[in-house]
Amino acid sequence: VVKLPRTPGRKDSEYMHLFGGPVDVEAHVAEAREIRTPVAGGRESVAALCERVDRLEAELAELKKQLGVSSEN
Repeated sequence: VVKLPRTPGRKDSEYMHLFGGPVDVEAHVAEAREIRTPVAGGRESVAALCERVDRLEAELAELKKQLGVSSEN
């Protein structure tokens, strides 16, 4: 087992087994950073998120209507 460096957003260090051979620690850290990097330059505004939720709720209501499922909110 090899202890990997702590990556951003993680409280604890990660470990990786060596059954498959040596571990490329640098590649693992780069991949972890890439995964945790926000997409499209950052956070959405609250207004944009509210609009998105409203749109998704309307789509869900329409799907439930088409399927004949009752809406119990």
